[in-house]
Amino acid sequence: MEIVTIEIAKKLKTKGFPQGNEDDITRLYYQISDNLQSAIMLSEGKDVKWYCPSISEVLKWLRDEKNLFVYPSTVQLPEDERLGERSGKRMWDFSVDDLNIDDCIFESQSKYHSYEEAAIAGIEWVLDNILV
Repeated sequence: MEIVTIEIAKKLKTKGFPQGNEDDITRLYYQISDNLQSAIMLSEGKDVKWYCPSISEVLKWLRDEKNLFVYPSTVQLPEDERLGERSGKRMWDFSVDDLNIDDCIFESQSKYHSYEEAAIAGIEWVLDNILV
């Protein structure tokens, strides 16, 4: 189960994402200090700041509560020496559908190395561009 980054967890909280069960300390982030950008996942009784959901929980919330379908999909890059490492490899991208109108509202032009990277990029795109 892959979880979202702390930056996304912070954005999700401001957008109304349910903050989960506080008894589940393995799924909570808390800030260590004002200067530290990273967080750890055990609260040990300290002040919990953000719930950290899995990618699938966020994708389900976007579908069920916001009527937005973020879906990563595979793409095969063409064989081209100029592309170097990426040449001919299977990569990932994402699209976003508005389920209210059953239409695609965004198609990523960026390529990602994994499903999880594409899903996180799609979630972040929605948070930054749709759920403002």
